[in-house]
Amino acid sequence: MNIAEEIGNHVLAILKLANTQPEESTKPEFTFEQVRKYLAGLSKDGYTKQIKEIISSYGKDKLSEVDPKDYRSLMEAAGKLHG
Repeated sequence: MNIAEEIGNHVLAILKLANTQPEESTKPEFTFEQVRKYLAGLSKDGYTKQIKEIISSYGKDKLSEVDPKDYRSLMEAAGKLHG
């Protein structure tokens, strides 16, 4: 298992736990560095085009332009790339 898959599995596990919690404040928040590292791993695994499409879906050209409040949904979308 490569690092992107391992991180992806952790992300999905966190998101599943978060979805069982009724309060918004219990949902995990991601930092720019966490998102960047995960997306870099996916890019290395050949998902560069899909990552660019995900970032574009937020109306942005670069991850650094994406609003931090959107990191969670961005990570959910990226997590689905591994199937």
